[in-house]
Amino acid sequence: MQQQSQARIFLADQYQIFQTEHSRSIHVFTDRTPAFNNLAAVKDETLAAKSSTAYYFDTGAVLLPVVGILVFRQGEKEAELNCGEILVVNSTGAISISNPYEDCLVNYIIVSFEALFEQAAMVHSYSFDLNTHKNKMPDIFSNSTLSISLGKFDMRRETTYYLSGANKACFCLVIQGSFEIEGRLLHERDALAVWDTEEIDIESLGKESILFLMEQPFSN
Repeated sequence: MQQQSQARIFLADQYQIFQTEHSRSIHVFTDRTPAFNNLAAVKDETLAAKSSTAYYFDTGAVLLPVVGILVFRQGEKEAELNCGEILVVNSTGAISISNPYEDCLVNYIIVSFEALFEQAAMVHSYSFDLNTHKNKMPDIFSNSTLSISLGKFDMRRETTYYLSGANKACFCLVIQGSFEIEGRLLHERDALAVWDTEEIDIESLGKESILFLMEQPFSN
């Protein structure tokens, strides 16, 4: 029988919430649930119509739109980022995110890291289609220090995610629906860190469940 992997669960009802008139920022890592591995912060962000916010990164970041279109700015560069795209920012400095809509909220996940992850000064968007490879965890971005996968699942569908090598760890965030991952039950926006394993068993427990996964070398 396969030995159960090492894991830490992060429950959405224990996240820390910071709210203003124009924004809501939900932090996965708090004083009670410290950051994992090379992750510095994982935030679930919502912006009101015509609002903007700024971030400063000492290293890199990953930006995943969940609802709506975002306008991304870094220095003189400005671009739209749509659902079905993910932005990898591997440089230091300030960025701003704006909601271009007149009367709609936007929602996105932003992840920052403790260290840069190869290919310094890289800012690039990567497109994906969740319906093309349903019930699997296809790679969206991958290099030697960071791999990103995103999968959409029908009810009660199963898959196995195979880590790319020894001494790797994964951070899984449920974007939508619910999953059982390595025997742990996760609901929407719950997260799970997994290490000391070669593979991760994933089962969807909800219709059109969506899972976001990042794999990195394990440094704890």
